[in-house]
Amino acid sequence: MSLAKTEKARLALQSRSADLGPRERQLLILCDGRRKPGELLPLLGLDAQSLLERLLRDGYVVRLDGLPAGPERVSAAGTFRVPAPAAPIVVPAAAVVPAAAPARTRRSVAATKMYMIDMLQLLRDMDASSIAVSIQTSADEDELVAHVLGALRYIRRKSGPSYARRIAERLAEMLPEAYLSALAALVDQLEPAQPAGA
Repeated sequence: MSLAKTEKARLALQSRSADLGPRERQLLILCDGRRKPGELLPLLGLDAQSLLERLLRDGYVVRLDGLPAGPERVSAAGTFRVPAPAAPIVVPAAAVVPAAAPARTRRSVAATKMYMIDMLQLLRDMDASSIAVSIQTSADEDELVAHVLGALRYIRRKSGPSYARRIAERLAEMLPEAYLSALAALVDQLEPAQPAGA
């Protein structure tokens, strides 16, 4: 059984609805129609199950298969059946990240994606919106990170090296470690050239 966001969820994400908190937005982004609850919930910690139950109950997320179907709904993605109320999704305790996990920053491509889309929205121009769409519609992690790095180059051109450096520092806290060397190489390229003898 996989989970997908509904049209209501897409609209809420686009409008940055106050009805959704940051963790709910992160969970919605991850509900792409391919991932199962057992894959999603361990990524988001102990309260993810209650967040998912709320999103299901409020019509932001639907189960795509494996459950009795409710009434039909139409979305931009086509017609699907909304599941009838069902028992809550239970994830084995071993799969859930314990609350006492180390207090370091959680590295996540989903968090990186949300952060960079937020930064691009602050620029309020068509090119930034286009880059945000590229990030949002990336097919896999490698493509997404490539678009994120392209967005950082664009922000450097539009807003200057100091602002781009602050964003790069935040990205370094979020990006999975496999992509940190690519970020570091880009940051080196973005730094202004030092005058000779400085």
